[in-house]
Amino acid sequence: RPCHHPWTRQQNSPQKTRSLRQSTAAAKPNHWRTPQIILQPLKRGNDRRMWLMLMLTSLTRRGGRALLRPRLVATPPRRCVSRVARGAAAESVDPLDVRRTALVAAIDAALTKEARKADALRKEAKAAADAEAMAHRANLIFSNLYRIEDGATQIAVEDWENGGEVVEITLSPKFRSAKDEADAGFKKARRLRRGSAVVEELLEASSAKSTVLEGLRGDAVDADDDALEMLEKRAAKKGATVVEVEASPKPAVEKKKKSTWTGRTFTSPAGVPILVGRSRKENDRLSLVIARDGDYWLHARNAPGAHVLLQLSRAPRYYSEPEPDCLQMAADLAAFYSDLRNEARADVTYTSPKHVTKPPRAPPGAVRLREELGTHVGRPGAVPDECKEKRGESGQVASW
Repeated sequence: RPCHHPWTRQQNSPQKTRSLRQSTAAAKPNHWRTPQIILQPLKRGNDRRMWLMLMLTSLTRRGGRALLRPRLVATPPRRCVSRVARGAAAESVDPLDVRRTALVAAIDAALTKEARKADALRKEAKAAADAEAMAHRANLIFSNLYRIEDGATQIAVEDWENGGEVVEITLSPKFRSAKDEADAGFKKARRLRRGSAVVEELLEASSAKSTVLEGLRGDAVDADDDALEMLEKRAAKKGATVVEVEASPKPAVEKKKKSTWTGRTFTSPAGVPILVGRSRKENDRLSLVIARDGDYWLHARNAPGAHVLLQLSRAPRYYSEPEPDCLQMAADLAAFYSDLRNEARADVTYTSPKHVTKPPRAPPGAVRLREELGTHVGRPGAVPDECKEKRGESGQVASW
């Protein structure tokens, strides 16, 4: 409720001011609504001071102390801060709890595996228990072979181990004779007897392992850091290995496939491929990458030229040594694609690719021969006419 005060523009006397204070103090306080003061324009300095005193007195007596006290207002966090807080809350997971959970999961998986293994072993043990009955049945069949006719499907025999009781035995049609069925029964019974002892040992080992894993699982629930590390090692020995998942697996890098041979290729009379290098880089690749054991490597003796490879490893059939026609054609090509191409005859060296090495810091095309298998005479003029025509069209007449 607004408070109206009889203010005038004339200067008030001290008596009027005192009476105004008394009237203000005598007024009943209103705690339900903030006092509102109707301000009028004041021009003199005394009027301004009086107005300030009145306002302070009114606020103090009407419960305005709380309004004058400084209030601490919590500023809302910025968006970036809230995102960081949310990220911290999302990542505020105890690493120890994560390790415990992973270890318990690994132990549970190992226990499941052992349970399946034990079930399979029990089935084998049950089958092994039937070995005696199987051997007894085979013995009855074998003891009465003279009474069993060919093609019989069922016989009645006396079981003298059980007081001469008559036993009906049904013969299996998958065997050619009763003797074969009896032999198969004896063989299977022996195998089951041998396996019964092993199955019992495996069952005991599986049961002991499951007991240890269950104990480790119980200890891992409330284990601390040091104890958890020890439990992880013990569990790993029992087959419960904790697998750590990588955060960002690296993509598999595809290996570059080796490009196929694009140089000169010829075929000998026996169908063996003959490769001839056209440059220093192709010579290196031909001699050090493409060549295989069993091939023949050829080069003009004491003259620059192309490396030639007689690929016996790619021949239609196996050759321990090249045929004379194949070796002669390769030697002719080695002599033709060299600086001796204008000669009537030229010596050509041939060896195995395993004897061709690359010296350290050698330029492209330079190789070293550790051993020579022999020398063959090459005839540059005996190469196919198409080689000469292409050679002339390219303009490379004086050099290989």
